[in-house]
Parts: sequence; structure tokens; C-alpha cells
Amino acid sequence: MSKEFFVRCALSLVVFAVITGSALTVGAAENGKNGDVFVTGKVFCSLKLPVLIPFTGQIVSVRAYSGLSVKEGDSLARYTLDPQAAMVLRRSVQAPQVGRLEAKVARLAQQIRQAESKRRDLKKMVDEKLAANASLQDIQAELNALHKEYETSMAELNAERKLAQDNLKILEKDLGQPVSFNNIPEEVDLIAPMGGHVVWVSESLRPGAKLNRGTTVASVGVMNPMILLAQVHEMEALKLKIGDRAEFTPESIPDRSFACRITRISWAPVDARIDQPSYYQVEFDLPNPDMVLKEGQKGNIRFIAGQ
Repeated sequence: MSKEFFVRCALSLVVFAVITGSALTVGAAENGKNGDVFVTGKVFCSLKLPVLIPFTGQIVSVRAYSGLSVKEGDSLARYTLDPQAAMVLRRSVQAPQVGRLEAKVARLAQQIRQAESKRRDLKKMVDEKLAANASLQDIQAELNALHKEYETSMAELNAERKLAQDNLKILEKDLGQPVSFNNIPEEVDLIAPMGGHVVWVSESLRPGAKLNRGTTVASVGVMNPMILLAQVHEMEALKLKIGDRAEFTPESIPDRSFACRITRISWAPVDARIDQPSYYQVEFDLPNPDMVLKEGQKGNIRFIAGQ
């Protein structure tokens, strides 16, 4: 092999070592003058739920906008139900299986009464030696079978009634108003799934837009407190514990710091590959009473030595 080949190999190894070494130091914690530790973190809502269109329809009006404070059940928009969606709703509210089971239970109850009357008459005849005892046993076996079928059907009916009631509650919650077979509204509310703030609104949520069932049109999040997530190298993560306090300084607000507290420390690394350094996710409780912080903001977290 030529000398040039060995030179090229050596240069390649040097470049690889430099790149690898740089990659391993990205995101590593920095130590301050007083022994404080600094890492980078990002802000998230402590809880966030999507707002989905529960039924296909056309948007009539929109109230939601990013930053709007809402309570659970508040209207975010109004929309008209698609005719086919209204028909499906009507069928769902009707609960035909309940009606069929109610008719079956009533029929079985009538059969049981007739069989019991027949058994009483037959018992008198058996007592008076006018009928064989075997016939009384046959009618008793028939009664036992009817009672068993009645009990099974009643259990099915009660289960179907409970399912129908639960389904109706869900429908009324989704629609934001009471509904029945004869009362399916043409225009309904799109409601907030929980209390908090609207943090995102889709560009598709606008008057006149026709949206299919299940389309995500907004998000509602809890913004006080927020949570702060950071990935901390194993050397520093081992020194941390739940309850430790720190300060968060957003890059977008460099002249202001926010107190925070560790609430979770992962025991599993973010990346478990052997050839990669181990970083552990650390979660902080981050009060945000004046709503200055927004989801996605990045900044420096300072772990204060001795606290």
C-alpha cells in the first residue's frame, strides 16, 4: 500500500475523532463559578388536550383564539351538522336493541304467568289423582327454563340500557346540549374538553369550512403551572433529587428568571445505545401566574449549589 493511502486513513480517523468528540459534548451540563450547574430546558403545558370535531359539519362561527381562557364545556365554535351525521345520531339515540329486549322480557313475563297458572291447575289435578305427577314435573321444568331465560334477558336489557344512557351522556357532552330521538339540533357547539387556555387553533377552523368527524382544530392546555423538561448528563443527574430547586431563564426573556422545582427524574436514559452518552430526562414544576411563559420557549436552567 502507498504512503498516500496511510496518510488519508490517518486524516479520516482524526476527523472522525473530532466529530465524535464534539457530538458527545453537545448538551452537556456546564458548571458555574460557585459550583452551580447549567442545562438547557424547554417549556410545555402541564396538560394539553386536542379539540376534535365530533361530527361532520360546517363551521358557522368561531370564538376560539390562541390565549383565550376557557372552562370545561365552553363553546369554541358553532357548526351545523351534516345531514348524514344527524341521521346517524338519531339512530344512536334511538337504541333499538333496548326496545327489542324490552319486548322480549315482556313476552317472557307473560309466558311465565301463564305457565304458573297452568302449574297451579295441574297441581290440583295431581292432588285429586286426576293427572299424573310426571306432567307436573314437565310444567315445572318449563317454568325453570322460562325463569332462566327471563333472568338472562333482563341482564342483557339492563346492560343495554346502561350503554344507551352512557352513549347519550357522551353525545350530549359532545354536542353541548340535551338530545333525543325527536330533538337532534341542526346547529351545535364545539366545546372545550377542559379548563385552561387555547394554545393552538388550526387554520381550517373558520366560518364556512366543512370539516370531517375527528378533525383536530385546536388545543387547550393548562399553562399554570407549566412543566419544564431538560436532558441532564448522568454525571449531573446522579446529584439531583425530587424537590431540588432551580432557576429558569428563557432565551427570549434574558432579564427575568423563574423559580422551578424538580418533580420527576427518569431512571432510564433518553438514548440507550451503548455508543451514546447517557442523558436522563428531568421534569420541573414551573409556576406561570402571569402567563408570560409560552409552550416551546427554551432557556437555561441553573441548579443552585447546596439547594
